[in-house]
Amino acid sequence: MLNDNRLTEIDNVPDEQIFKLLKTNNSEMWQYVFMRVVEPICHGTTKNGIPYQKILSDKLLESEDVWGELYYEMMGRNKLDLYNHSGSLVRWMRYYVINFILGFCKKNPNHESDECLDQLYISRTDIHDIAEVNETSFAELWRESPMRAYVFLLKSQESYSSEEIKDCLGLTSSNNVDQYYRRAKQDLKDFIKKNSGDAQ
Repeated sequence: MLNDNRLTEIDNVPDEQIFKLLKTNNSEMWQYVFMRVVEPICHGTTKNGIPYQKILSDKLLESEDVWGELYYEMMGRNKLDLYNHSGSLVRWMRYYVINFILGFCKKNPNHESDECLDQLYISRTDIHDIAEVNETSFAELWRESPMRAYVFLLKSQESYSSEEIKDCLGLTSSNNVDQYYRRAKQDLKDFIKKNSGDAQ
């Protein structure tokens, strides 16, 4: 892998040039992606302090597995061409890392991970006009609409803009994101009311 000096050098390379080199399958640039895109997510935590590494280890995944999936998405499925060159390439690619982790957990549930995922997805602080999002309510939203759950998570927990979420999830417009988010909030209100025993 790249040493610290080389990483710093590439950090100063314009995104457009990095993009072009990635398109040529430049091995050094893909190592850079591993070290600047994949590892910071896989060895970092959410804003709630939950380690992504805990989620990955429960699913028997390692950083290299996520790197491979990112490479497949970017090159094998040509997702790299969706980059619009208007923001940080590194940050844009990190969306796909988070999306892969969440998607893999959804497709491969187990009891141990479910407990950790509850913590990953849930904020115990006020989120706009939702006083509290509890584990049961979010689980219901997740089962009913993973897309609304994704949007809610990325917007409220990770502070992504509607435009960034649109690019990450392949939606047609930022208005679609806002609609998913409004619907998610309303669903969560309904689930919270039902689960708290207030529903008639």
